[in-house]
Amino acid sequence: TLPELPQILHQGLTAVSVLALLSVTSASALFLHLGYRLFRWKHRSQVRCNQFVVLIFNLLLADIQQSTAFVINSKWVHDRSIVSGGPACWAQGWFVSIGDLSSGLFTCAIAMHAFADIVYDYRLSQRTFRLSLLGLWTFTFLCAGIALALHRSNLYVRAGAWCWIDMKYIHVRLWLHCFWVILAMLAIVVLYAIITIVLHHRVSGSYYTTSTAQLRIQTTMKVIIAYPTIYVVCTLPLIISRLRALSGYDVGFTELCVAAAMITSNGWLDVLLYSLTRTSVLFG
Repeated sequence: TLPELPQILHQGLTAVSVLALLSVTSASALFLHLGYRLFRWKHRSQVRCNQFVVLIFNLLLADIQQSTAFVINSKWVHDRSIVSGGPACWAQGWFVSIGDLSSGLFTCAIAMHAFADIVYDYRLSQRTFRLSLLGLWTFTFLCAGIALALHRSNLYVRAGAWCWIDMKYIHVRLWLHCFWVILAMLAIVVLYAIITIVLHHRVSGSYYTTSTAQLRIQTTMKVIIAYPTIYVVCTLPLIISRLRALSGYDVGFTELCVAAAMITSNGWLDVLLYSLTRTSVLFG
């Protein structure tokens, strides 16, 4: 418990709460819009576009949960203290665990979809695709659930500038959360590096027989590479802070608040990107 928020932490969490609220509001609005469109959409022939939009739909759901965790900082700002053990602390720890991991997994799924589509012109069947989505969500909740089952009474406490997994459970932090987030980020970077190299080779070697096909691939690439770029840029600072904390370094409130402000911006930035590029990924 932190009985009195230092002024710098009070100001930092205020900024984080505002950005988190912006992300929750915008991501929820787009999530409902896409849900309505997906419900009405019946043209199954355009599988390529459909699967990409469904991945964005799930990414938005992950963004909503991630930002919900940081909206709870508004309670700490209002109370001018962070109290461990209460419902708010538990909820924040849970949403941080679920939101961070699911956001990484679905961003990685977008990268894998792009890799298979662009490099090999391959797309999963609808049944396999749906099972993959179910598997990602199951894995996310399984990781959080196992951690909670191991330390049910005292898993989530104040951990720096907000509530998360108690630092004394360092192995839970590492193997049920951080490891998978870092693995997803590395996979994203590697996959897009390969895609970029392959596309550069194909364009320079006149692989595409028509200028229309080449333009379509280049346009698609610009759109789908933007989502992982946002994720990596916004998430990396918090990953670095967590790794420093796991290594025993003292991470200051300013560093944590800047990292939190960036990671909770995933939501509104994804919404902004979709709004600017929706003609490239819409339902035909």
